Amino acid sequence: MDARDQVRALYEAYGRRDWDRAAEVLHPAVVVDMPATAERLEGRDAVIEFQRSYPEPWGRLGVRRVLGDSSRAVAEIEVIDPGGRSFAMAGFWAEDDGLLLSGVEYWVTVGGDRPAPGRATAFVARRAPGEGKRGGPPVAGDLFPLFRQAVLDATDARGLAEFYRELLGMAYRAGDEPPSAGEPDYKASDWLVLRHPSGSPCLAFQQVTALPEPTWPEGDVPQQLHLDLTVKSAEELALQHARVLELGARLLVDRSSDEVEPIQVYADPAGHPFCIFVASP
Repeated sequence: MDARDQVRALYEAYGRRDWDRAAEVLHPAVVVDMPATAERLEGRDAVIEFQRSYPEPWGRLGVRRVLGDSSRAVAEIEVIDPGGRSFAMAGFWAEDDGLLLSGVEYWVTVGGDRPAPGRATAFVARRAPGEGKRGGPPVAGDLFPLFRQAVLDATDARGLAEFYRELLGMAYRAGDEPPSAGEPDYKASDWLVLRHPSGSPCLAFQQVTALPEPTWPEGDVPQQLHLDLTVKSAEELALQHARVLELGARLLVDRSSDEVEPIQVYADPAGHPFCIFVASP
């Protein structure tokens, strides 16, 4: 592995809390500096113990991108804590003898700082606390949580992500793309995120070892959650029906001839129900 592969493997292992895997890519004499807190970790054991002992639950870690070459790499990392706060980090790494020898991590709280007094802000749009996006009353994101994504459990996270990627025309979050042929799919062993070019809420997929398949609308296992998808006409509904089946879903309920609300209900490859129905824009 070159430095880029090592850095990606390190942070993905941190995200899974896989300390043995993280240790495999660190040099025994590794040194990690964190300027924001003036901390320095010296030695592989110290780095791993620092990560292992960090108070849980500290959140979900995502590798947004890794750039570099065979000997140096920089990673952009995102962490979302259980309270919804977002943290970003740029980590600069150098390797020696095939292992990560030195790193500098710059951590910030996203939106946590205000501009310094006197800084030119003519071209920067910032809102006063409680002010709406257009200067009106508070809106979602000012006083209320924002809906970020729906999360689906799956025993094959990559397979389910591929189903919805093709169905909805979505794209993987940077760093979540499938690996090259023959390479291990580390991301799919934990968490994958799909994003849509429109900026609509994301879909995320969490790998689990077992998952009772919903038997809804009959049986003992309820659906618990389902996705609603819409089209503009009955003709589009019929077109999407063919695509959905081709992608691997199965039909559960067919009310496509309903005069008020034509609708079809499917189960995705993991058994999660979802609906496609005709609705006005």
